[in-house]
Amino acid sequence: MIPNEVTVLCWSEPQGEDLNFAKLASFLGVKSRLLRIDAESACAGYFEQNLSRKPICLAASGKTLARIFSSCNFDPELRSFILHEVSHLLVYANEPNQSCSDALSHLTEGAIASIAPLREPDTKYEISQNHRGICRQLTGLAFEGANKLTDVTFASDGGQNSLNSLVKIGDREFFAALQRKKCNIFIAGCSSVADIDTHVSPASEVRSYFSQLIPAMMFLKHVFKESAWHAQKPFASFMVDDPLLQQRYGFLDYRKLLHAMDSAGFSTTIAFIPWNFKRTDSATAALLRSRPDRFSIVVHGCDHTASEFNSNDAGLLSRKTREALRRMHSHQKITGLPFERVMIFPQGRFSIAAMKALKANNFLAAVNTSPVPVDDSKTILLLRDLLDVAILNYESFPLFVRRYPVNIFDCALDLFLGKPLLLAEHHGYFRNGYDGIAGFASRVNALDENLTWHGLGHVLHHAGLRKRGVGVDLHMKLYANAACIVGEPEQETNCRISKADSDNLRVQAMTLSGTPVKFVRSGDALTLSLHLAKGARARLEIDFDNPWNHADFQYRLAEPFKVFVRRHLSEIRDNYIARSESVLSLAYRVKGFLARPQH
Repeated sequence: MIPNEVTVLCWSEPQGEDLNFAKLASFLGVKSRLLRIDAESACAGYFEQNLSRKPICLAASGKTLARIFSSCNFDPELRSFILHEVSHLLVYANEPNQSCSDALSHLTEGAIASIAPLREPDTKYEISQNHRGICRQLTGLAFEGANKLTDVTFASDGGQNSLNSLVKIGDREFFAALQRKKCNIFIAGCSSVADIDTHVSPASEVRSYFSQLIPAMMFLKHVFKESAWHAQKPFASFMVDDPLLQQRYGFLDYRKLLHAMDSAGFSTTIAFIPWNFKRTDSATAALLRSRPDRFSIVVHGCDHTASEFNSNDAGLLSRKTREALRRMHSHQKITGLPFERVMIFPQGRFSIAAMKALKANNFLAAVNTSPVPVDDSKTILLLRDLLDVAILNYESFPLFVRRYPVNIFDCALDLFLGKPLLLAEHHGYFRNGYDGIAGFASRVNALDENLTWHGLGHVLHHAGLRKRGVGVDLHMKLYANAACIVGEPEQETNCRISKADSDNLRVQAMTLSGTPVKFVRSGDALTLSLHLAKGARARLEIDFDNPWNHADFQYRLAEPFKVFVRRHLSEIRDNYIARSESVLSLAYRVKGFLARPQH
């Protein structure tokens, strides 16, 4: 059985770590409640009266545990109650002092011999290979970054009471589990729990909060399973920016890439520049048409000029977006190659107004390497935003963050959090062939046996979280803007669906597989209830009002000659200069000279 909630024990009043843990549980869709205790109530009778619903899941800080067991009125029956009546217990926010060490030793019947602060900050976290059910996609990985300010480690007695190691720092335990009587005890070696509402910088990575978040998340995901938010399936997609659809573009050869995809088992999405819509080679188009399982196309800007989607004029951006779509539709008509309404911003630069324009033109989402617009220095990014499937801060239009195929741990962390894994590169990545991407894709595939690769549009259509609920069979959170795939349940299901929406554009219609459905607005979200038959695969579509649809002005290139020159110079760079080390080196020296201030 799965517990109904996690009860957080608080000594007298909740401390910051208790509130942060409860907030993290809520983020994961797990109900939590705070149970206050003091010297008089720290007894088996009080616990039995207030923890009547089984199975019982408890969480407590090391400080609270130390106060319980060191209380002058301590009830010797309390430990017996915990070990016999509580199914799961997490001890978080442990401190390297004697009282905390004694409490853990008492609770674990001596399995914890001591607690010590971290002395070697450059030591790696090493995640166990033996507990995939808990560690999930992070199983067997290691990375540097242990934090001497917050991390503590445990020493086991080394005998029959030894701990099941989940994460180590060096040769000592950092996150471990053991069973005593009927209780599964988890102990996390960090003196704090991160506040997911803390402000973070655009350059922040979730891995820098590993010790303050991930052990607690492992515990909650393990205990609550499908009753916590989780992705239905793990997805991955690889993108290549800019290339023309010709036999070869720079270092990219489509047939060789296809061979690598078939051998390593991955798919590639081409971020296609709409300006090039008349320039696709027919043989290359035929190759891509023949393998829709491996190749797909999305939209990469319009002209691909510098900062073209960094304007604050939403009307102009909407018209530019429509011009990009017109070109993509023309390209589809000429070549027979379909595309998905996903925008990858040129140079990664975008404005909040651009997000509204994409939403108004029913794009699915935007994908970018940076999570913040370049035009808004006041943008507030919270840690919870980095943990979510997509960034929803800008007009509630989803921004999915992608990464380069460099750090396998970051990829595993994305999958652990329920995000789709989105990888990106340019043609230069293939300078030395295709073994690099094939090898990296193989490492990604080893992270999760259920992972599948698809085109970017397919992945974003399916992006979302779900959990088993109370009152309905299934709760779902959808992220794609205009169309999402709902369903394929294993049995007949009543589900409640929610999707973030700031109400900045009127919803003209919402349909499920073509049939209008009723929805309600609840705060900053659209919600609806559905009944799905077993195996049903429905497409939910939302049509937003575009206030610029009837504008007389149509987007035209303001400086067509400059765009022409820019595009062709870029191709000369990629097809010729980049392929010669000596010429490329000279080009960079000339560029550096021209960039110098002139006197």
